[in-house]
Amino acid sequence: MDTDHRGKAECALKELEKRDLVYVHLGATDDASHRGDVQAKMKAIESFDEHTVGTLLKELPKRGPHRVLAICNHATPVALRRHTNDPVPFALYDGPAARNRADARRGFNEADAKATQVVVADATKLIGKLLGK
Repeated sequence: MDTDHRGKAECALKELEKRDLVYVHLGATDDASHRGDVQAKMKAIESFDEHTVGTLLKELPKRGPHRVLAICNHATPVALRRHTNDPVPFALYDGPAARNRADARRGFNEADAKATQVVVADATKLIGKLLGK
């Protein structure tokens, strides 16, 4: 994996000094899935979670109210090594906010996403939720 996940977060934070919205893309998980490499996919997810998401969630509260939308653009199961149109998980975090909500125990994965029974048929509607509209 050749991705600087902490650098992605630092760049996003720097851009947020000038802009209201930034987009951070992660391709390492998709690449690992296409290779059928479950260990590399897990490593990429863990690194992204710790160094990108972790850094953002630590630093953003210092800047005041914010929202973070984490979403997969498509599923790429390691076993199939190709894209599928299976539903993908998403998380919309409104911070700072109370963390004692019942759904806070859910993980960011396909099984927990399916268990919520929340389906967004038109993913383009999520941008409105991100922007608070």
